[in-house]
This record gives sequence, structure tokens and C-alpha cells, in this order.
Amino acid sequence: MISKPVIYDGDMGGDDLWAIAMLLAHPDKFDLLGIASVFGNVSQPHATRNVLDFLHWLGRDDIEVVQGADLPCDGMRPFGDDAYGDDGVGGVILLPSPKIIARVAVEDWYHTLLYSHKMGTTIFATGPATNLARLIEKHPDVKDKLERIIFMGGGLAPPGGDGKPVILPNGDIRAGNITPYAEFNAYQDPNALNILLKSGVPVTFMAMDASQHMVLTKERQQRLLQIDQSYAPAFHRMLLVVEELDRMKFGLDGPSIHDPNVIIYALRPNLYKERPLPELAFTEALPESERRGQAVLTGSGANAIWLEGVTDKEAVFEMMLESLKTTIARALGNRGRLGG
Repeated sequence: MISKPVIYDGDMGGDDLWAIAMLLAHPDKFDLLGIASVFGNVSQPHATRNVLDFLHWLGRDDIEVVQGADLPCDGMRPFGDDAYGDDGVGGVILLPSPKIIARVAVEDWYHTLLYSHKMGTTIFATGPATNLARLIEKHPDVKDKLERIIFMGGGLAPPGGDGKPVILPNGDIRAGNITPYAEFNAYQDPNALNILLKSGVPVTFMAMDASQHMVLTKERQQRLLQIDQSYAPAFHRMLLVVEELDRMKFGLDGPSIHDPNVIIYALRPNLYKERPLPELAFTEALPESERRGQAVLTGSGANAIWLEGVTDKEAVFEMMLESLKTTIARALGNRGRLGG
């Protein structure tokens, strides 16, 4: 089987790094062409340094990493909630990479990379969509080279601890995790998402409606920690730091596992519930507005698939766990060869 060409684009918090680890576990399925960072959980160049250090920690300095956008398309950087800590990884100490940050025009880097491959490429996007919007605006011809974008973001009715949507005091459904109405990545750059939706490129949204069903419960944490003593505690800490916010806002019994679902969906789409949303758009507003980034249904004719549930949560977590085991085993092997 020929592996599918993919590019990873993320804001390099703890769950982005989890997702990259899962991606690296399946070279038979995915041909990783490169990684682009974007602002979000942390600002640039911190996001880029996080992924460079992470790859070095795993012994994968062979992967090309470039630094992308540090501001949304409208130029107005909204606030964050430091959900994954000031450093984006919950205080985990990664092995410092000797590599220098590659500062490029990210849209031109994408264009060159996409045209270097004959097959259509899939982009896994787990941060604000700014890099991709800039690409499409500057190089609209790349639409023919993009098989699809799988984007982690958006929310209409994400589940709370009881599996049902959380109702706000005013009677509305809580649709977001950064504001009552907006998911974090969508809030950071709603204009970028609307550019994607109007472009005609197929976009699948791994919405909170699906990803928030995957919770790192105490039992799952113990299964994770049993993998090994060198890497597993760090992966555990990367997500555990967000637990308090998820409990406070949604009553969850542990931190949500968001970004890794993008990789599992690409491997086993039948584990998620899909529905077409041709009317999807995102509210563009000033950063002070809690409606900025709200997912709305407008009849716009967007080419979007919305993931709104998980068909087998245990199967999804098992795939996550096995992927981490594989990547950790390879990292330990790399460390042994390098004498680290």
C-alpha cells in the first residue's frame, strides 16, 4: 500500500504533540512531508521550538519543520487561556533541539511542497487555520493538490460529563471552550476558516462535538503510565494540565483528548459520526466578542463534513494508546543508538 502524503499544521501544545506522536507511528499509512507551526496555544517562535524539541526528544530530527503565522488573518491576536500552561506542554522538559528555526514564507513553502508530490495531499490542522488561509489566498491553484483538510475545531453541542450538552444560565448550549460560544482554534482566526470554507477544498471538522467524547479518565491515565517510565509520564503531563479547565467548564472526569482524534479519524473514519454541513460558517468579530469564532449555519454552500460523535470510544483510545506505544518504542530505540 502506498502511504498517503500528509502535512501537519498545529500550534504545538500538548495535544498537538500527542497527535504528531500518533502520526509518526504509522509511516505505512502516512508519508509526512513536513510540519508547519502556527500561533495559538503559545506564540511564535515558542510553538516552533516546542515541536523541534519534541521531535529531537523522539530522535526524529529528520522531519522538516517551518515557522508559520503569529497573527490571525485580521491581524487581531485574541487572548488565550493558557490551558496547556505558559509553555504549551504543561511544564514538561523536552530535549533541546540543536536545529535553527526555519523562517520562511509559509504559504510559499506549502506551495512548493504540495507540487513536489504527484498525489493529492491531506493536511492535518490542529491549530488556527491561518497558514492554510494564506496559502489559498496567495496560491489558489493549490486547491487541485489538496485532497482534503482535516481540521480540529469548532463546536455546536459538545458533551459534558454526562454525555449531554452543557446548558448555560441563559438557556443556550455551551458550544465553546475558550468562550461560551467558540472553540479555541476557531476563536483565534474565524476569518481563516471562512476562507477555507469558501475555497471549495473539502474540509472535515473534528469538532468538539466528537473529540470531547474522548476523555483521559483516571483509568486511562493508568494505562498510559504503564507504557514505560521515560516517555509516558511526560505524555501524561502534557494533557493533565488542562484537566481543571475541562472539569470547570464541562464537568468532565479528566482532560479532553482533542487533537489526536484527527489522526485516528484518518486511520479509521468509521469510529466517528459524520454529517455534511454545507451551510457552515464562523462568526467574524473583534477579539472582545465572545461570539468570535462561533460556528453558525448560514446556508453558505461550504464543502464541509462535521464530526459530531464517536461510535466506539474504547476502540479510539486503544488506537491512541497503541500508537503512543509504537512511537515510544521507536524513540527508545533511537535513544539507544545515539547513546542518549
